Amino acid sequence: MDASELHLGRDELFKDLFDLMQPRSRLEDLVRHYGTREGVVHVTSISAIGSSSTTSLNSVSSGSIRSQNRTSIPFSALSVAFSHRKVGLTLTASGRKRTIVEIQRLPNEKLEVVAKKLVKQLRVWLNVP
Repeated sequence: MDASELHLGRDELFKDLFDLMQPRSRLEDLVRHYGTREGVVHVTSISAIGSSSTTSLNSVSSGSIRSQNRTSIPFSALSVAFSHRKVGLTLTASGRKRTIVEIQRLPNEKLEVVAKKLVKQLRVWLNVP
């Protein structure tokens, strides 16, 4: 009975999923926008993906980013960890995910403000002045 209830077309089930995923996706878009504007995130175009850029993307790791004095991270290696109280940026490198930046989220705080805070903390993490 429980399993069949999950397949019912109840509107609130889709609303709950949308309420969770839409803000997360919007926040990722905002981090990309503000991050590229601040120079801490870069976006690799599809036409630029070749053997050298693919190799460099696969070799990205949190330690190598800092040791090479990089000032930006490829956006494709970042994702947003989103909950009601905390928001974080997760770096995927060499098949491993690691949260590199995490901030507390205030109730009813706009996503634009949260994205700017994440980018600011990413600048600190990268040691960018």
